[in-house]
Amino acid sequence: MTVRAERGSIAAEFAVVLPAVLLVLVLCVGAASVSLQRIEVQSAASAASRILARGDGLGAATGAVGRLAPGARLAAARDGDFVCATVASTARFVAARTAGVRLTGRACALSGDEVS
Repeated sequence: MTVRAERGSIAAEFAVVLPAVLLVLVLCVGAASVSLQRIEVQSAASAASRILARGDGLGAATGAVGRLAPGARLAAARDGDFVCATVASTARFVAARTAGVRLTGRACALSGDEVS
């Protein structure tokens, strides 16, 4: 084969490989985004359980969840001497949201009004 016959082959190979490389890159960035959002949800659950354990009320806990994990929902329950908060959210990354990925964080704190 001559150099003339191979002319343009690099551009053709690049055009074939580029979409696959971009797809992998976008999925990696999306996975990192979902991981960070999972940390936000868990942090919001921890903060909400501490707020509820202090007796500050559901409104204060809901406000903290709204600041730490925008769009997340809070559910609170008592478990013996503990106050537990569960924060749930859907993934913000489009591909994960389309797949129905839900993120949940749960945390419990010892209730301040039960301790003598």
